[in-house]
Amino acid sequence: MAKCDLSIEMADGDRIVRGGERVRGTVVVRPDGDFNCKGLQISTRWETHGRGNIDSGEVDSVTAFEGEWRAGETYRYEFDLASGTWPPTYHGSFLTVEHVVRATAKLPWKFDPTVAHPFRVYVTSAPESGAPEVKAKSNGPIATFLITLFLIVFGLVFLLNPFFWCFGAVVAVFSGGWWFFRKVLPKRRLGPVEFRLDTPRLSPGETVRAELVVKPKKNITLNGITMHLHAKEVCVSGSGTNRTTHAETVHEERISVMAAGELQADKEHRFPIEATLPMRPIYSIDLSDNDIEWTAKLRIDIPRWPDWVEEQKIKVVPPTQPAAAAALLPGARDAELGNDAFAGLGEQGSNPSTPLPQDSPEPAGVSFEETVNLVWANREQFEMIDQVVEAVQGLVMNVSVDIERRSLYADSDEPSFADREGTNFLATYPDPPQPIMLHIRGLSLSQVADIERQKRWSGPAQIVGYDRDERRLLVKSEE
Repeated sequence: MAKCDLSIEMADGDRIVRGGERVRGTVVVRPDGDFNCKGLQISTRWETHGRGNIDSGEVDSVTAFEGEWRAGETYRYEFDLASGTWPPTYHGSFLTVEHVVRATAKLPWKFDPTVAHPFRVYVTSAPESGAPEVKAKSNGPIATFLITLFLIVFGLVFLLNPFFWCFGAVVAVFSGGWWFFRKVLPKRRLGPVEFRLDTPRLSPGETVRAELVVKPKKNITLNGITMHLHAKEVCVSGSGTNRTTHAETVHEERISVMAAGELQADKEHRFPIEATLPMRPIYSIDLSDNDIEWTAKLRIDIPRWPDWVEEQKIKVVPPTQPAAAAALLPGARDAELGNDAFAGLGEQGSNPSTPLPQDSPEPAGVSFEETVNLVWANREQFEMIDQVVEAVQGLVMNVSVDIERRSLYADSDEPSFADREGTNFLATYPDPPQPIMLHIRGLSLSQVADIERQKRWSGPAQIVGYDRDERRLLVKSEE
């Protein structure tokens, strides 16, 4: 059967694109038979991949050609399309957001050949809702009437059904008990409590500032007060009764607000709270079935009594400086960014960095443990990590890591990491808990199963790079 091969050549290579900028290139068509094309459709779009249902949206499109293609000829069609402004490119654990140029040739009575080429998009602003803009669709007067009629009938059936009242009473009892246990009892001991988030909208590297105010009526002893800064991917798969929610933590930090101690009665106790967001492009995103959520949860631990707990949402948005926003994407070191890329941003991490030694270590005297400790100590300073990785590249070390699971692909911009066939494993160094992507060549299926069962691997390997997005060291075995 004759085939029609499509390929895409980007005019600017792998340049990182600012949301809304034009994307230019050429679609190349090489048919090995005669075809009557009803339309060569070229479009820019965003789409999600991972555990959740696929969310997608078309940004811009054009019909580049309609007509005849002859066998053995090569046809080239240039395109100039707008890129999306939201959501930005994101590669996580359960969720991946990609922007692509997609070309599809509509061929009668044949499968339509399609090709897609991804490109990375950074943004400098976010919609208030965290969701991409969509065109509102009107249901029309007939559809609106039918929906209204259905809701009225549905409501009357429930109101006239005695079972509904019994069910409602049970729900009300349980809801009232939960409210009394979680809200009323803690305040009986603590008195008035106010948890105020002063910075609900932030960019990576900026500082979350909050304040807790407590005024107990009696002296009260506490086990402590903590704030949990948490970011997670929430992906929904399936629908109806088969609907399943998958959640994966991508960042968490516990801040001690007060150690165990006593609060005096009739005195207003004020606790200022600060925490720095990581320098990673984990922005608040709200798609149909795929979200990224940031929260700040405060817990007052009361001995032998229900804890006082309150959770507030944080909106993390891209930095407004284009260079700073682009530099947060993995592989941004390949982009043309100025030295002042992060000028004006907040602190770059709550953990102090460990300075690199002035003289590069001799290869023979460096162990994998020392390297991991240095990377971990500077985990908020990507430039320092790059220097460490560069200094030890080519050095074979004795590596021992804990295996988490096999990875079917490597989300890495390090070309040397996937230049030959092999198996990738997500792993962790025991202490400190540095994430690692391990590539092992020449494994049989039984050997892969043994490694996954033992949850441990040891052997000679080299450090070949560092994935900024996942904060994983890229390690390749030498066996």
